[in-house]
Amino acid sequence: MAEDGAVDLEHDLRDLSLDNQDDRLVYNRLHVAVLSNDVDEITSLLNDSADADEYGNEWKSGDVVAQNALHLAAKHSKLEVVKLLLDAIGDVDERSGDGSTALHYSMQNSDIEVARLLLESGAADVEARNDDGKTPLYLAVKFERVDLVCYLLSRGANVNVFTKNQSTPLYSALINCNEELVQILLDSKASTDVRNKYCEEPLFFVLRVVDKGESRLGFARLLIDNGVNLQNRDRHGSTPLHIAVQNRDEEMATLLIDRGCHIDTKNPFDMSPLTLAVCMNMVSMARLLLKRGANVNEFFIRSSILEYVVMRRNAELVQLLLEFNADVNAGSESNSPVFAASLHRHTNIMHMLIDKGADINCKDKKGRTPLMRSIEIKNYAMMQLLINRGASVNQQDNHGNTVFHVLFESSHTEEGWTEYLLDVGADFNIENNSGHTPFACMMMASFTRRHVQLFIKYIVLHLARGSSVNPKITCYLIASPTWSKAYNLYTQELERMKKVKIFQKEKYTFFDVLSKKSAFLTPVLKEENNIHFEMGLIANQFDYYSEMTRKVFYKKVERLKCLNSCISLLNSVFETELPPEIVERVCDFLTNEEMMELQAAAETTVID
Repeated sequence: MAEDGAVDLEHDLRDLSLDNQDDRLVYNRLHVAVLSNDVDEITSLLNDSADADEYGNEWKSGDVVAQNALHLAAKHSKLEVVKLLLDAIGDVDERSGDGSTALHYSMQNSDIEVARLLLESGAADVEARNDDGKTPLYLAVKFERVDLVCYLLSRGANVNVFTKNQSTPLYSALINCNEELVQILLDSKASTDVRNKYCEEPLFFVLRVVDKGESRLGFARLLIDNGVNLQNRDRHGSTPLHIAVQNRDEEMATLLIDRGCHIDTKNPFDMSPLTLAVCMNMVSMARLLLKRGANVNEFFIRSSILEYVVMRRNAELVQLLLEFNADVNAGSESNSPVFAASLHRHTNIMHMLIDKGADINCKDKKGRTPLMRSIEIKNYAMMQLLINRGASVNQQDNHGNTVFHVLFESSHTEEGWTEYLLDVGADFNIENNSGHTPFACMMMASFTRRHVQLFIKYIVLHLARGSSVNPKITCYLIASPTWSKAYNLYTQELERMKKVKIFQKEKYTFFDVLSKKSAFLTPVLKEENNIHFEMGLIANQFDYYSEMTRKVFYKKVERLKCLNSCISLLNSVFETELPPEIVERVCDFLTNEEMMELQAAAETTVID
């Protein structure tokens, strides 16, 4: 007689009225009685010699699955029916169409007593595997049946059996994020080193699949506590720490480092966890790794990490690496951090590197300096920065070229570049290995007339100051019909400048100003209005060197103002008049920027 089973019956017999030729659902009377939980009918049928091993068909996920009466009873938790059928059925481990036994079917919805009955009274095989290679234990874990899992383990179920999909009960528990089951399986010696079909061990599976947070951390702790090898690698050659960094999971990274995961291990792509953090622009993660001892000077694809970060133009990461004492001069064979900053036009980063002691006069394998590189790529701001911070303007590369050779070979037609290099003392006399002076290179490159005249102007000034000039240059100028006239005009004007005095009462001439003799300017600073007036007059007296003279004069005036201001502030700090010659001697060795820094420090200094 039917008991509570209307819902199941309605579901499982939904197509019972169909013609038997429809193979979606074909049940005999015994099957119907089992699904209806009609014990009297089942008893009657069995007494009438009904075949308990006969199969019916059930449509399941697109396939027709053959099941016998015991399979149906176990599947739907019909305990009394299972008892009846165990006495009548030939083999308790008879397989259904998908290779499952009654014990497999009892794992999903059945009461534990069904499984207990099958194992204890029917001697069911606890290690039976269906066509997918799944054991009853695997299914119990999959359906999160803690009671059944514990019972099966007590009956000797193998905790490390693989499915055809290369999964184990432990992986199933991890997929469900069931920490209780994971702990039970680990306590039963579930292996933490087995690999799934993706060649991942359980820890890597947790790191990649389980959501970030307490669950992921909790599972990782469980696995580590149970002896997982933290130095193992996944199929890509990454360690667990690489994966934690890739996941941006700082808590996991901290846990792994605390438990002994090597911090500097590299993957096959030459990347350590720190390199990976840097490549992903993770400042916070990089700081964590550096604090925990990561090698700040390691190399990545023949470049130092610092050089790589400079190339990426990430000033924040550069600052971090410098904070942890990265070697500012370490780089690849043909490059270094300062070269990278120069090529990538990052002036702020260049300042950082120089402040930390970077060698701005270093050379690449071609012998070129960062200054030469900045000229090659026409980066005027970087050129000025390097020169202001002490870059040598007269170094030569492997071909003997100087900054001027590089300038003219790169076809820089802006007059300001040439004038600036001449102003800061770049030597135009030096010949390269081919015997060419910068002037010769300029002529060969067919620069504009104004450009050549500017260069000649400085050559003549150089001669007038008593400095030597390469004979090749002077011979060419004197012999050239095109340029000898300009050469003579410039020479004549400088001779006149040597005779015209600045301020009638002074003994110094305008040529003295142009020659950067600044000592005489100190007493006339008080007459600033007269200075402006006098500098205005020079334009009416000289055609070629007036603007150059004004620039030199005001530059020196500004320097002396800065010097006097610094001396005055130092005297006020010490509340006494320091010997002026001593203070001047000390301050005169400083650049204007250094004196400004000294003043800023003096303003915040308190002397007890």
